[in-house]
Amino acid sequence: MQLHSRFIKDDERNELKKQFHKGPDKPAMVYQVKKAELPSDAMASGNRMGCGVQLTTMQKIASEGRQLSQMDRDITKSLDKIRQKLIEKESSRERPPNPGHGGFVHTIGYHPLIVHMWIEDEVRLWHSRCGDDISYLDATGTIVANYNGKRVLYYGLVVRHPNEGDPAVAEMITSDHSSGNICAFIERFRRDESRIYSGQLTSPRQLNTDYSKAILLAVLKESNNETLETFLQQAFRIINKRGTTRDYELTIPHKQTKMCLVSFRKHSGRVNHMEKESNINLKDFETEKESVTKQSQEHDIENETKPGNPLVDYFETKLSDIEKRVEKDSMQAPDALADNRSYSLQFLTFIKKYLTEMPLWSGVLLGRLDRYRKDPCTTKKTGS
Repeated sequence: MQLHSRFIKDDERNELKKQFHKGPDKPAMVYQVKKAELPSDAMASGNRMGCGVQLTTMQKIASEGRQLSQMDRDITKSLDKIRQKLIEKESSRERPPNPGHGGFVHTIGYHPLIVHMWIEDEVRLWHSRCGDDISYLDATGTIVANYNGKRVLYYGLVVRHPNEGDPAVAEMITSDHSSGNICAFIERFRRDESRIYSGQLTSPRQLNTDYSKAILLAVLKESNNETLETFLQQAFRIINKRGTTRDYELTIPHKQTKMCLVSFRKHSGRVNHMEKESNINLKDFETEKESVTKQSQEHDIENETKPGNPLVDYFETKLSDIEKRVEKDSMQAPDALADNRSYSLQFLTFIKKYLTEMPLWSGVLLGRLDRYRKDPCTTKKTGS
């Protein structure tokens, strides 16, 4: 049987365009609904009038429907027209915009797709809030469509506000998810802050992200001008109460702890043996006490100054000691591990991978860091 159908056009096509433009209807769903509405004799004869011979017909109409809100059929030209329109709107307001700020859409790149967006008031909100409260940088792909076959994500830089919720102060839509591109987005936003405030920048006190390494590296590079390795060295100095003045002034990036557990669930499944919460003995993971011997102090300082991540050696030593104690306890009480309902070898094996980046996802660097200062009046200066 040969399928056939007339071309869907005029009012019929326009109504379908509006349907796709207004709602979340999928082309496949609409196609099946239209096909089900056909009379049985039409179906038997191969007549597909009103729905098209193939699904691609409905997909093409859906694409045309999504373009109804565009100012031009070409998405890049449409974005540029929106940018010019918003600049005109900004220029006509009662309080003239700062000459260092150029409207809402600041950057448009076509290959790869890059769009940067913020307004002057959002820059001012960031400047006034980020130094004393928590900021966030995250990405999602649920509110934007792909572009030229590439995955497109929406990035939002958010600052916490006591009255206005958590407003996004800068936004980016892009198909380039490298740390370099994310760093350029943050740098472009802070350049406007510098122009508005005559070179004065406010460093975010704490910036939360998900477990995206590209976002983390971009935050460290643009906010602190450092790498992940140098940040972990800085964190090790702070929690050992040997931080410099500069260490306490830098932005603290924080990964959501729940993302670590989500990653575990993806790789290892449900932890069957962790049936109830238990108070973990944090003394096993505390830094050296003030009463440590001079030899131990010299060893810590050596780890602090040599290149690399000092937490690697630190946790290797700690875990080795803990394993020896567990082995000793098991010999004295063979049923001890079985009785401990919170014990899971599977989880402990997994968490070892994340211990060397512990300052990023734990709470050791959250809140005021004055608790790590021996004496705020005698804290050593940068470079000393």
